[in-house]
Amino acid sequence: MDRRTVYITIIVSVLIHIAVLYYIAATWGIVPNILEGPEDEILAVTTPPPPPPPPPPPPEVVMEKPRFRPRETPPPPSGVKVPPVPLKPQPPAESTADATTILSDKQVIDSPVSKPPPRYPQRALEAEKQGTVRIRITIQPDGSVSEAIVVSSTQPGWFESAALGAVKRWRYKATGRVITAEVEVEFKLQ
Repeated sequence: MDRRTVYITIIVSVLIHIAVLYYIAATWGIVPNILEGPEDEILAVTTPPPPPPPPPPPPEVVMEKPRFRPRETPPPPSGVKVPPVPLKPQPPAESTADATTILSDKQVIDSPVSKPPPRYPQRALEAEKQGTVRIRITIQPDGSVSEAIVVSSTQPGWFESAALGAVKRWRYKATGRVITAEVEVEFKLQ
């Protein structure tokens, strides 16, 4: 055999083996079949499901007013007298003496509800001064002091403004009427 025939036999044998291997691989799905056209690949794209619909609003509850009919009380049998129901003893009523008592102007002025003390003036402390200031005040129906005027002072120029400031903060019991009176404010060293 000559060399040429050997080469041709080897080449033909290799080609036959390649063809058989390709056939086996193609039928088993190991290698894609090149004789057939490429398949269009379809990509499956999944979209997320739509959100669930919102829950329906709660039904409106309509409350109907209860309907009732009062029972008719049967009339007492004729000829029978029904004794009245005895009442429980009641506690004694509170005294209303304060509500009807009208305080006199002097009682109101002598007993203020709130009487903050005056501030002792610093310069009067340093000079060791003492004194009394007489003031005319107007008490409003609600018990507040609306007007204060100095009538006299034992140490003029020392205590008037402190006395006026204190008196305007005083509160009296409400009387429902305007009262004008004179009060004294004392300044004593202790």
